[in-house]
Amino acid sequence: MDELLGKELKSIPLYSDGVGETVGKIGFHEKGILVKTSRTEKIPDGYVKSLRARQRLSLGRVEAEMTAFDIMGTQLKLSFVLLEPHFFELQQRIEKKGR
Repeated sequence: MDELLGKELKSIPLYSDGVGETVGKIGFHEKGILVKTSRTEKIPDGYVKSLRARQRLSLGRVEAEMTAFDIMGTQLKLSFVLLEPHFFELQQRIEKKGR
């Protein structure tokens, strides 16, 4: 349970590259998403400006780029690798909760 974002509903793994091991996760929370790699970024619902697939990789993975704002209003440019079905799930989650 996160004080700002609420209860975690689902978690998806993030990878180092197309064939690498897991290096973090994205947590879908009641009121936003939490991106945890070497740093932890809390992004409330409606604070994501864009999400795009930058490159398809091996093993059904996608390199994605997200532009968002954290709770302090600082613009973040995040780059991460996730499975393609998880990319589409994240995209739907962002669209459903509003950009």
